[in-house]
Amino acid sequence: HVTFVGSAQRRSVPKSIDGYLAAGVEPGTVVLLLDGVTDPHNYGAVLRSADQFCVGLVVMPNRRSVRETDAVARASAGAVASVNVVREANLANAIRKLQDAGFWVYAADMEGTPSWQCDFTGNVALVLGSEGKGVSKVLTEAADKPVSIPTSGTGDSLNVSVAAGVLLYEVYRQHHSAHHSM
Repeated sequence: HVTFVGSAQRRSVPKSIDGYLAAGVEPGTVVLLLDGVTDPHNYGAVLRSADQFCVGLVVMPNRRSVRETDAVARASAGAVASVNVVREANLANAIRKLQDAGFWVYAADMEGTPSWQCDFTGNVALVLGSEGKGVSKVLTEAADKPVSIPTSGTGDSLNVSVAAGVLLYEVYRQHHSAHHSM
């Protein structure tokens, strides 16, 4: 049985990834790690998608990333108040902790496996990168598998908030399909 952990089942706000994992993780939990996202509108839009697609936790680096501001709150349409967010000094360590807790970690990469070919049915962590730079090499190497969203437009990549929405939908779709087939 898969339980979706999202805003409707929000636990007390964790102070760290250790605290989040120590509280116990339900099957089908999704964690989102954001590597250097600095635009408040993108961050707000990512939080909105995180709320809609039942993300259990968003992990942000302590440095070189946007903070929760009024602009973020407006862009998130209030989701900033309903999504668990923690700040960590080292995202590579956070990835290792998630892997040790049984998460399969996917890093967004234009050369990765197409999202529809990935198995997102278990506990999943997605790593998305900053505007323009993408996911750092250190985090891409720490992840279990690179994942891509194949496109055919003239631009070189999707905006981080759009990529988050697309990938989170695919994870949610697969979790829902697994749930309904049981």
